[in-house]
Amino acid sequence: MIVDDEMAVGNMLAACCDMWGMEGIVTSTAIEALGVIAETIPDAIVTDFMMPGMNGHELVRAVRGNRRFVDVPLILMSAVPEAAAKDSPAADAFLAKPLDLDETERVLRQLTAGERRTRSRDRR
Repeated sequence: MIVDDEMAVGNMLAACCDMWGMEGIVTSTAIEALGVIAETIPDAIVTDFMMPGMNGHELVRAVRGNRRFVDVPLILMSAVPEAAAKDSPAADAFLAKPLDLDETERVLRQLTAGERRTRSRDRR
């Protein structure tokens, strides 16, 4: 799942996820994202840090506060990654904007590989 109030960024990242064989659901607000993840647990959440209303840090806190989503990898992206990292230590990774797509793919693959193994074990 991609959460970014700049739809061009979200749609671009979703298109990249499609090329990488991952589903890229895009939401433009953290509140909308919480509604979507209530219905389906994503393999990972990539969220912008600075958004109007609920920001990325608050979204990370909300997701981490729900035991149902404890294993969902959370990636925070920001044009000011130092501030994002300082304010949200619960995120699993940080990506600087503008995004380096090779790095973005590497981080997503690394964080979701273990998640898929865990979910496969749980389904047995």
